[in-house]
Amino acid sequence: MKKVLFIFLLLSVWLPNFAQSPFGKAQWIGATTSSDASDYLSRRSIYEQRSVNVKLNVASVDLWICGLGQYELTINGRKVGGAQEFAPIWSDYEKTIYYNHFKVNSFFNHGNNIINVLLGNGFYNVFGGGRYKKFQRTYGPPTLLFCLKIKYKNGKEQTIYSDNSWQYALSPITFNSIYGGEDYDARLEYPKAWHAVVRQNPPKGKLYLQKAPPVTIHSLYKVKVSHRLNDTTIVFDMGQNLAGFPLIKVKGKRGQRLTITMGEHIDKDGFVDQKQTGKPYYDKYILGGRGVVTWHPRFTYYGFRYIQVTGDISALQQIQSCFISNSVKDAATFECSNPIFNATHKLIYMAVRSNMQGIFTDCPHREKLGWLEQLN
Repeated sequence: MKKVLFIFLLLSVWLPNFAQSPFGKAQWIGATTSSDASDYLSRRSIYEQRSVNVKLNVASVDLWICGLGQYELTINGRKVGGAQEFAPIWSDYEKTIYYNHFKVNSFFNHGNNIINVLLGNGFYNVFGGGRYKKFQRTYGPPTLLFCLKIKYKNGKEQTIYSDNSWQYALSPITFNSIYGGEDYDARLEYPKAWHAVVRQNPPKGKLYLQKAPPVTIHSLYKVKVSHRLNDTTIVFDMGQNLAGFPLIKVKGKRGQRLTITMGEHIDKDGFVDQKQTGKPYYDKYILGGRGVVTWHPRFTYYGFRYIQVTGDISALQQIQSCFISNSVKDAATFECSNPIFNATHKLIYMAVRSNMQGIFTDCPHREKLGWLEQLN
């Protein structure tokens, strides 16, 4: 009797965890099985893609996805997940792996449909690459777990899993580090070479549906003041310190280059100073020569007020600051007759919001780790 009771208690703990995963026969897939940071493929951002043929009238379509470190999913060129950034939220990957669920009926058409997943490193695969890093740690190369279930109006069902039917290609993101920044080459936006994916070892953590509100762009800030320091360098004061990334609009010749450096301070000569926030951190953008293009980094963010742009600055049409934070609603507001108290409240509010990045972090630049900001 005791033995039966023990087995029952064991199953009562194990089965709920097992039942949490809707992925079924899905496999973890990517470009390489290597976790060596010197392996080119283990640290590159990649696309993973496959097509789905829909011939019948669709009743419902459910999609479950986990892309590690982070992913951006599109179906027929439309982004799934709306305004979410840095999905899924990060965790201790040896204990917990978060995934997302979406209803995607409206994304599919009759005939051929293209599913495309862009993968970045995030905290899952941290490496230096000659730029700032707080630490260097990898749980493995970028990887994808995916399941799509289509229910048709005639009662039939179709399931698509991540498996060896998928292909991968190198993305235009030639470098991405949560601590060091991101490089984007618009000349590589349309991959010519696609390769068979490989099956990868699963991470150790248990799969759980992400219930926390996603990180989104909370607000945008325009330029307050700009200073042209020389023929190739201009510095923008955005008027507000925040956690986020720049949003640029460019137009120019194919191959023109911009280097974007952010920081909370400027030095005596007017250049961005990262001495107190971790350096070097910067983004690079190479133009593809395809008219007016809007771009922002996908897999990195920083704490900053000032933005320095160096290079072919004539190609820069517009720049804004994107303030990112978990998309939770404000529980209350504060305002009084004393402007000092109001300014203090705003400072604290911006600091708390800037550190709501999936977890409560200590700062949005040097560490980005879970030291709970002002809550400890």
